[in-house]
Amino acid sequence: MKEQVEETIISEAVPSETERAQKQIQQTKKLTRQKEMQKKRKEAKEKLQNKTSEMDTLMKARLSDFKKKAGEQQKKVQKNSFEMTGDTMIHENTDALEVALQVATQELNPTGETSFAKITFSDGTQQNMDNFSAKRIAAAYAQLDEPKQQQYRYMLNKDATTYQSALDFAVRNV
Repeated sequence: MKEQVEETIISEAVPSETERAQKQIQQTKKLTRQKEMQKKRKEAKEKLQNKTSEMDTLMKARLSDFKKKAGEQQKKVQKNSFEMTGDTMIHENTDALEVALQVATQELNPTGETSFAKITFSDGTQQNMDNFSAKRIAAAYAQLDEPKQQQYRYMLNKDATTYQSALDFAVRNV
C-alpha cells in the first residue's frame, strides 16, 4: 500500500505534456494581450500628440486673429482728454485702461468721496468707474503678461458687458 501512494504522488508531481501545452498556450495568449495593449497605448499616445499639435496650431492662429482684431479696435478708440466737473471726470472714447490708471492715481478728497470716471464704449454705451474698480483693473493689468494685457485692454474697451467681465476678473484675482 505504501508503494501505491508513492507512485501516485510521484506521478502527480510531474506535469503531463497536456498541462505543459496548456500553460504554454496561456502564456502565449497573455503575452499577445500585453503586446496588443502596448500597441493600443502607443496609438492612443500618438493620437493625443497629434491632437495637441493641432490644438496648438489652432490656438496660435486664433491668438493672431485676436491680436489683429484688437489692433483694429484700438485704432477705432480715439484718445481725448478728460474734463473734471466737480468730483466727476468725464471721459469719452478714451482707453478704459488709461482712465483706470488716472482714476487710481487720484487722491481721495478730504471728505472721503472718490471721483468717478464715465467711460463711453465704441458701441455708445456708458459705464461709471470708481476709484476701487480702477485700482483693481490697474493691478490686474500689471500682473498679466504682454499678450494677455492686450486681450484685457480689448475687453475693457469693447462694450459694457465685456468691461464688467474684465472688472469681475480683476476683483476676484487681485
